[in-house]
Amino acid sequence: MMQWVRANSGLDMELPHMPQFTAEEQRLFKEQIVLREQHRRGAGGSGASQRAGDAAQRKTRQQKRKRKPKKRKRTRKQKKRARKQKKGTSR
Repeated sequence: MMQWVRANSGLDMELPHMPQFTAEEQRLFKEQIVLREQHRRGAGGSGASQRAGDAAQRKTRQQKRKRKPKKRKRTRKQKKRARKQKKGTSR
């Protein structure tokens, strides 16, 4: 976004890398990103095996969930019968 601002502002300015951060914040941000990537890779092995593990967990969660049986839709015959009964009782 900052590059877009620089390109469209009409001012000739040179922005440093990650201008929104101070030098200390830049260092901390980079450290945080490195640690996150190490954790992601180290926790589940490679990215592919991690995704496979996530998919397996999702399946077991879905199997554990109890689902209500779907309500069957009424057929035309049933709807017609219900209308007749309704008319007959209202008279």
